[in-house]
Amino acid sequence: MTTSETNKRAESILESAALQWGNRTLVVDSTDSYSYHDLLSFAHKVALFLQSHGVATGSVVGFSADDARCFIPLLFGVLRADCVALPISPHLSRDERQLRESTADVAATLTVSREPCAAASSLALPGSSQAVLTRRTPTRPDKVRSAFPTAAVMRFTSGTTCTAKGVVLSHADILARATTCRQIIDVTSDDRVLSPLPLSYHFIASVISFIQAGATILDTAGLEGPAFALFAQATAPTLAYAAPAHYQTLCDYAGEADLGSLRKAISASEPLRPELARRFESRFNLRLIQAYGIIEVGLPLWNDNSRWSPDDLGTVKAPYEGRLVDGSSDSETHGSVGELVVRGPGLFSGYVLHSGEILTHSGGEWFQTGDVVARASDGTLSFKGRKQSRIVIGEQYIYPEEIEAVLKRFPDIIEARVSAERDPVHGERLIAEIVSRDQTSRSLPSWLKLCEDELPPRLRPNEFRIVAAIPSTGSGKVIRRSSV
Repeated sequence: MTTSETNKRAESILESAALQWGNRTLVVDSTDSYSYHDLLSFAHKVALFLQSHGVATGSVVGFSADDARCFIPLLFGVLRADCVALPISPHLSRDERQLRESTADVAATLTVSREPCAAASSLALPGSSQAVLTRRTPTRPDKVRSAFPTAAVMRFTSGTTCTAKGVVLSHADILARATTCRQIIDVTSDDRVLSPLPLSYHFIASVISFIQAGATILDTAGLEGPAFALFAQATAPTLAYAAPAHYQTLCDYAGEADLGSLRKAISASEPLRPELARRFESRFNLRLIQAYGIIEVGLPLWNDNSRWSPDDLGTVKAPYEGRLVDGSSDSETHGSVGELVVRGPGLFSGYVLHSGEILTHSGGEWFQTGDVVARASDGTLSFKGRKQSRIVIGEQYIYPEEIEAVLKRFPDIIEARVSAERDPVHGERLIAEIVSRDQTSRSLPSWLKLCEDELPPRLRPNEFRIVAAIPSTGSGKVIRRSSV
């Protein structure tokens, strides 16, 4: 493979970064630190390990790791072995994991273990961890590469409203997306990035972009509550890329002057509540920037204008393009509400479905996100809900996410799920399932008052039901269908 060809592959990102920054620290975690050279060396060992165990090029290789010191060499090692990398979250249920492995026709999996293992099928990783190899017999080992010759990575949609789909990204997709994300996030080689998001879901916009920039990743895997806040204070981050829950933890446990090193804080993964945004800004004198990611696209939507409400999605940021289409066709809507479609660098190459069907997507095509948004007069967008989760009562469209967002503003409500139920007397009724902190409906009057104040009559639940838990995916998203 020529140098020109190598530079067109995703693994070149770590190769180039190690060549440029060498012994600079790439990862700091709660136990140790690791340089660019360290993790590149381990990535090479992963590639040789797969090849020595007969894993054929083009095969899909799944790997499961939580921490950056293991995730990075596994990802880049699989790519260096010319295989298709499939990150599998350690927090998936057995059914979710098996669905992904069977859909992708996985040929081998690498599972990280901290237990000593002397077997030939194990490989030492940083931090006294080991990768244990499990070989599998795929039905069609060349299924992904025959449909997508330059496939590099497969990820999966959340599976909240339908069976999870395999999203294929080529080497060119990853390179283009990582470069775009790095420029939009504005991460540099001087940055120390607090990075607590699960890497199985966020590695392109986070890890790969940060490596490309030569930054240091402050990995908080396994840290929660006060331990997470203490780590953040001790490591002096300049940039944070985290979920609202992480910023809530910092507000709860970090001192007001302890994060003075932060120059930018980006909130991703789930909607940002306005009260949390205001509390964080008041406490640390820094505005939270909301970014809205789409697995097939990247990070096209940003709320980085201080004049906008913190919970708005903001606008589609160049070089991405976006428009709203109506519900019945792909023609642009002239109204203020519609489905968001986007296009830009790094869009996915296509889907692999559990049925075996392959759907391709051209890079220049508009992608229909399935997200219904409202457009304000100044062009800013706000999230209404998912098209597939939409409830129709009479001639009214109701998006349960809108209602749930309001309900979760109440401190007593941990989680909420709204659905419609047919009643023989009253017809369609809105039912709100509630996970309450005290497992009672003691706060029901306050919930009703909140709904009266914040929601029009057609969006107010007709009934509240206390439940112990609401089914969710491995990534924590509410499941709106009967089975995984």
